[in-house]
Amino acid sequence: MFLNTGLCVVMTFLQNIITSLQDSFSSFRKHEKLLTVVVFVLMFLCSFYFIRPQGLYQIRLLSDYWIVFPVIIVMFETIAVGWACGARRFLTDFATLWDRPIHPIFHWLWCYLCPVVLLFLSITTLILLFLKDVTYTAWDSSSSKEVIRRYSTGYLLMLGAVSLAVMLPIPTCFLYCLVHGIPFKPVSLNRPLTSSKSLPLIIPLKPIKEDQKEETLQGVNQTADPPVV
Repeated sequence: MFLNTGLCVVMTFLQNIITSLQDSFSSFRKHEKLLTVVVFVLMFLCSFYFIRPQGLYQIRLLSDYWIVFPVIIVMFETIAVGWACGARRFLTDFATLWDRPIHPIFHWLWCYLCPVVLLFLSITTLILLFLKDVTYTAWDSSSSKEVIRRYSTGYLLMLGAVSLAVMLPIPTCFLYCLVHGIPFKPVSLNRPLTSSKSLPLIIPLKPIKEDQKEETLQGVNQTADPPVV
């Protein structure tokens, strides 16, 4: 069970990395298989760093003090989709796909309740992390018992550098939008949202039932027309 869970998590991470690279660089879309192989090989080579005797403590350091970063990233994603892209636009696409109206409470939950709850969780987790000592449990062979030790300065610098690399794209994207004058408010629903490369991000969709009705009517008309002699 743990193996299947780990494989699912790894596959999700790799899929997110590959999709992000393809969205950012259009040339990667032409060589999808090669990109997948390169990402797999790089991740496999990077994993050798954590199979050393100190690798277990480094993984524990990241797992204990990185729990807040997914919450912060999800909070910004929720705000970006709900306010910048537009929750109404997103829910309209869902309603078109499902061919049924979406309850207005989902718009309120997405735009107001979820960001507030995620912000509260982020602040609470940060406070708990700052109050907690950065220590780990190790085995002392001389005394034959477990002892609590503090992480070295190098490990703390590594944690800070990796954390900065993970969170840096958020303010970078914010500054990029400010410099290039990209609005943070959603545009009209009648106009498709476009990126900086003039590629449509949202394609107008057509309900499935309408297409089926049109095909049925065309088939009936063709059947009803008498053959021309």
